[in-house]
Amino acid sequence: MIVCKEETFGPVTAIYPIDSYEEGLQKANDTSFGLASAIFTNDLNKALHFAEYSGAGMCHINGPTIQDEPHVPFGGNGESGVGREGTDADLEAMTELKWVTIQL
Repeated sequence: MIVCKEETFGPVTAIYPIDSYEEGLQKANDTSFGLASAIFTNDLNKALHFAEYSGAGMCHINGPTIQDEPHVPFGGNGESGVGREGTDADLEAMTELKWVTIQL
């Protein structure tokens, strides 16, 4: 289904069963998008493994993907972004310094 392969940016989710952690990680990465991911588990080692090998630019452990923090640069990977935005990350990437002197 299209909803399983595209970013909807709406109150929509696709739910499908998986049989193993490995299959879940494979399905999570089976997309050209990669804004955010989430894993809910009591196994910290699997959670950290998922965070490292998930293709998303952000990974939430035991929390939804809407828990953004204003002090952390926001952005995705693949077709979900062209870098990070927010906080001081923008200042350097999106501005150019210029010194102007006025003598009256």
